[in-house]
Amino acid sequence: MKNPIICDTNVWYRFADGRLKIEDYSNYNLVPTWINIHEMLTTKDFQNKRALAMFQIMLKCKDFKYLSPIQYFKSEMFRDNYSEEGKNISLLLTNITKDLSNDKFDVHGTMTSKKYRELLWNDENLSEIEINETIETYRNIYRTQLKNLLKSCNGQVQHFESTKEFLSFFLNGGNKFDFWKFDFSDYELLLYTVNQFFITLGKASSGFKFDKNDWEDVLNLTYVKQDMLYWTFEKKWIKYIKDSGMERYLFNVKN
Repeated sequence: MKNPIICDTNVWYRFADGRLKIEDYSNYNLVPTWINIHEMLTTKDFQNKRALAMFQIMLKCKDFKYLSPIQYFKSEMFRDNYSEEGKNISLLLTNITKDLSNDKFDVHGTMTSKKYRELLWNDENLSEIEINETIETYRNIYRTQLKNLLKSCNGQVQHFESTKEFLSFFLNGGNKFDFWKFDFSDYELLLYTVNQFFITLGKASSGFKFDKNDWEDVLNLTYVKQDMLYWTFEKKWIKYIKDSGMERYLFNVKN
């Protein structure tokens, strides 16, 4: 089997609306994620027909990352057991797909119900407000220190250490943690891409926008380990990945 290919949600949108044909990629190991489910169910432009087509395709995939990024990272890094949580999300997606096919699914009613909120948003996931507050804090730090940091090799190392600290904070559910205990060697796409993002952030003038979709794009990289590829059509993140030297992780039909 070829390398697993973690897919951005915009890939599944293209399969759902016919811009891409899933049969053309039957020889590839395409992998949906929890982030894909989350983005589809929380988009302001939710469409039952598109969601049904997308979920039906995703459920046929041989592999599926049902855990949230934080749960997935902890299960891989510390061998925490989230098997029950994974089963619950799998069942959730199956039931939603059935309701969609019977035209009985109301996304607005569903996403306000306690049952579904508990499954998709657990206490380990940070709020958008917390994310943006921390992003702004790091932006101010990097804008002040970036020029001096990147002058020397040691400065570049310090920059990576700050990025590791940031990632470990969020991947530990917003709790302070000794980030050197996190082994990022198998997650270099995540580390290098986010580090490149912070370099860009440090150079940016005021008004740099980092929204919910950006954060979800970052978190989707959490699932990509060294033996995997990543498929996205988002030009901004393709540029970050290429600028960080991680272009070898990007999927194209020649891989």
